[in-house]
Amino acid sequence: MVTSDLFVGFRGKPQGLEAFLDENGYELVNDEANHKVFEPKSDVDIIDITLFYHPDSVIKEDDENYEDYYWKAYPDVTSTLNISFDPIPRGEEAIRIAELVTKKFNGVYYDPGLELYFEARDL
Repeated sequence: MVTSDLFVGFRGKPQGLEAFLDENGYELVNDEANHKVFEPKSDVDIIDITLFYHPDSVIKEDDENYEDYYWKAYPDVTSTLNISFDPIPRGEEAIRIAELVTKKFNGVYYDPGLELYFEARDL
């Protein structure tokens, strides 16, 4: 399966993100110190969209990967949600959840395929 990614950046830690995702059909399947993983609530064995929340996802200017860091234009972004999905069956759902989360938590949505950023007020 070929996957694509969309990203939502947050200024701080979005309070209530887990409950909001639950209300919108996603369940927490893995909770670790440095990230949380959410998948659709479903009886289907094939998972073709996964959400990864990183509460501390800042790369500093002195990091070797900083030049490729897509949040450097938004230095106030300190946590992120990565939406990894199979574009054929789940592209519309990935965009839907990215836009919902961005609006709800006043985030910044980045689409690397389009190389565009969308603020909550733009959606």
